[in-house]
Amino acid sequence: MTTTNNKQNTNIFIISDKNLVAEGLKLCLGKISFISNIYIQNNFEKIRSMLQSHQQEDNQWIFIIELDSDCNYSQYLDTIGSLFPYIDCKYIALYPSYELENNSHWLEKGFNAYLPINICCHEFRTAIEAIHLQGYYINKNHIADIRIKPEGDKKDSIQDLLTPRQIEIIELIVCQQMSNEEIAEKLFISKRTVEGHRIRILNALKLKNTLGLVVMAMMNNWFSHETIKIKTQDI
Repeated sequence: MTTTNNKQNTNIFIISDKNLVAEGLKLCLGKISFISNIYIQNNFEKIRSMLQSHQQEDNQWIFIIELDSDCNYSQYLDTIGSLFPYIDCKYIALYPSYELENNSHWLEKGFNAYLPINICCHEFRTAIEAIHLQGYYINKNHIADIRIKPEGDKKDSIQDLLTPRQIEIIELIVCQQMSNEEIAEKLFISKRTVEGHRIRILNALKLKNTLGLVVMAMMNNWFSHETIKIKTQDI
């Protein structure tokens, strides 16, 4: 994976009412170079205050939310996004299972990754790295479930929904996992133009993030499964 992220620092919020789980996650994320701070915090008002004081900084914030805990996750996905629209926030859902129906439900909420609570440390670190670099992480179990559909089962035709240029950009995002900079260089257009296309694509498809786009493309067989390369990184 050659994509790089211009964000120099990433801060982590671990939101769980289980101290052992939270401390274990924090320990697992130790010594990752791009992580500046790891906070274990369940108080939404304190989190909002911290973001308020850091909103002028060019940092990325990753929220790791245990959905089985006693927290109102919509406060983070909806309220944080509306209060701080210019802060780069990403969200990881920790849940007891990998069932596809649950996964689809949480993806619709705007999570950037969906992971089981008993995930191994290596994959958890890989997921954090992927979200830092490309904004989402998809697990091989998700891919296997999504690819159960036969190739001929196309629910929505991509040609009916998007322009040829938008389809070209989606193919580079989904199949090649290219960054905005890489797409701009390949298509001889500006990075700002690529960003505009991505926003219009998500709006046209009523999606909240790139992970939703990848899953929709796979579920509707927009591209041959053999051409979709889900890459992971080792830290």
